[in-house]
Amino acid sequence: MPERDRHVVVNWTHQFGDLKKTRPAKAVGHTYETTANGPVWALLSLGYDLFCLQAKNRVPEFIVERLSKKLRFQGARYELAAAAIIMRSGFDVRFLDKTETSVKHCEFIATHRTKEIQVGVEAKSRKRPGSIHEPGSFSLSKDARGLENLIRQAKEQRPSDLPFLIFVDLNMPTSSGLRIEDRPWFRDFTIALDRINVASAESPDPYSALILTNFSFHYGPVDEAVPRPESALIIPKYPCQPLDSHLLEVLRGTLDRYGFIPDEI
Repeated sequence: MPERDRHVVVNWTHQFGDLKKTRPAKAVGHTYETTANGPVWALLSLGYDLFCLQAKNRVPEFIVERLSKKLRFQGARYELAAAAIIMRSGFDVRFLDKTETSVKHCEFIATHRTKEIQVGVEAKSRKRPGSIHEPGSFSLSKDARGLENLIRQAKEQRPSDLPFLIFVDLNMPTSSGLRIEDRPWFRDFTIALDRINVASAESPDPYSALILTNFSFHYGPVDEAVPRPESALIIPKYPCQPLDSHLLEVLRGTLDRYGFIPDEI
C-alpha cells in the first residue's frame, strides 16, 4: 500500500527498519545502540504497554480488533496506555466490553493488588485532523471546547459505586521545554475546567482525579530525538469518592515515568 493508506503501526514498523539501516550505531558490549525518533518510540511504547498488560492478563480480543481498525486505533491505543499506567501503579485491570451490559460504563475496572480498592477508569483521546488516520491537515488552534466535551463525555461513564479516574490525552505536539503556564494547551485546559467544575461540598465532582496527558511520540520528526511526554494529575477539591493519597502519589510517579522502557524485562 502507499504510505498514506497503511495502518499507522505498519508505518512505524517501516520507520523502525529504516532507522536501523540509516542511523549509525555504537557497540555497547554485545549490543548496538542508536538514538530513536518519535515514530519508533511510538511503536516501542505500544509494544511495552501490550507486553505489560499481556504478562498480567490476556488483552481481550475486542481490544485487539479495535487496534486493527484504522479509525478505531487511536481510542483503543490510549485505553491501553491508561490501563498499562494503572497496572504499573499496583492494580489489576478488567476491561469492560460494550456487549457486557446495555448501559453506559467506563473502559475498565481496576482492583489494587494489596489494598483491594476498586476504581473505575475512563480514557478519552482528542482526535485531530491529519493525525492518526484522521483526514485533513493538522493545524493547532484554540481547543477549550473540544477538551470540555471530552471531559463531559467521560464523566457520563462514571460507575455509581466506585471512585473514578478520567484520562484525557491532548494528542498534539509536545511543548515540554516551556513552563506549564506557557504551553499552548494550558489556557484551553484551564478554560475547559472552569466551564465544567462548578462542584461544591453539596454537589461534588463525579471523578476522584483527572489525568491529563500528551503522549505524542508520533508527532516527532524521523530525524529528531524522541519528544518528551507531558502529564498532569488534577485532584478536585470536592471529589465524590476521594482516593487514598498514597495511591495517587504512586499514580503520579508512574505517569512521570511514562515513555521509559527498561533495557531488560
